[in-house]
Amino acid sequence: INGKEYMVCGYWVDGYDKNKNVVFEYDETYHYLKKQGKILRPKDLQRMKKIQEKLKCNFIRYNELTKEIKEYLYE
Repeated sequence: INGKEYMVCGYWVDGYDKNKNVVFEYDETYHYLKKQGKILRPKDLQRMKKIQEKLKCNFIRYNELTKEIKEYLYE
């Protein structure tokens, strides 16, 4: 825990902006199934879905390997 993490549904997330209702995650390479870093592990997707259902929030994920940012909107 680095002092900036936030716990929700028993999970620590890297950041959470309560005003904008957005969760931020910094995904290291082990969060992905393949070395090219394009497919998140099923457990990470399930975790994200649980958190989104609880907070009704959007997710912004930074992919350490590809240096890409992806937004997952709450539906």
